[in-house]
Amino acid sequence: MEDIQELIDDVDKAYLDTIGDIEEQFDKQIEDYEYIGELIEHDIDLLSLVYGDKNYDAMNKYYETLERNNLKQLDSLKRQRDFWKEQWDAAVARGDTQAAKQFEKNYKETIKNLNETVEEAAKNIQNKYINAIDKIFDELDKKISNGKGTDYLNTEWELMNKNADEYLDTINTAFAIQETERKYQKALDETKSIKNQQALKKLMDEQLGILKNKEKVTQYDVDRAEKLLQVEQARIALQDAQSAKTSMRLKRDSQGNYSYEYVADNGAVDDAQANLAQAQNDLYNFDKERYQSNLDDMLSAWKDFQSDYKDILEDTSLAEQDKIEKLALLREQYG
Repeated sequence: MEDIQELIDDVDKAYLDTIGDIEEQFDKQIEDYEYIGELIEHDIDLLSLVYGDKNYDAMNKYYETLERNNLKQLDSLKRQRDFWKEQWDAAVARGDTQAAKQFEKNYKETIKNLNETVEEAAKNIQNKYINAIDKIFDELDKKISNGKGTDYLNTEWELMNKNADEYLDTINTAFAIQETERKYQKALDETKSIKNQQALKKLMDEQLGILKNKEKVTQYDVDRAEKLLQVEQARIALQDAQSAKTSMRLKRDSQGNYSYEYVADNGAVDDAQANLAQAQNDLYNFDKERYQSNLDDMLSAWKDFQSDYKDILEDTSLAEQDKIEKLALLREQYG
């Protein structure tokens, strides 16, 4: 009887040893799949760092490889799940409580690993799908933009809008020149002195010539022509005030005789001088503000150019030839 019991114990031990070996083989198989998965994910991260996110074909190959590895790992985990469930049920049926507990533990751990692997596989499929969609839109982007990219088109559009705000269109240019000429002509008509008329006519011809000969006219050009007219009108007004004899003054000659004579109105002269000084100062500040605005625009454009230039150089997804072409387009945009 003792011999039979020893034989039973030996069989149980051999069975448990076999189960233990199977468990080790299962663990080793999953470890191998996980190791392969980690290697693939490392390669994906490295590819993204070196070449950026636009190396779609290479990324897709890695996603497919990871997908195949995940499927094999899932198949292995399903077989392990089924195996441990069978062993658990069998141990319960024969009343082996200790073995049943161990098999239940192995079964639940396998279920947990299976669920985690399903989630990882789903994330990889999602990444693969997003990569495919990004590739489609990137190809469409290049097709629409004739290979330049919508980023280039957006920048070009912004520059065009900025220029549109800066320069008057054809109709507004013609209207502005006509209005400027009308104001100069009105000033001419109101000027009595031939000398002043000649000076005003010369200024009008100069300013209208500048506006008409410009390829693109800005509102600043028009406003400056009118401010020059205001300065000239103020100069003429001062001259008229100085020439006008509207005030009477008592004067004593060398013989001691007193008489009245007409002289310029000092108050009117002072006012005319103040108006001329104000017009000249307005023109000065007007030009000064324009100069500062131009400097600000130039600095802003230079910063934008540097930033875009740097982005292209640091874009690891671009081949060397693509960088050269994009840099050439950038220089073209910013002139």
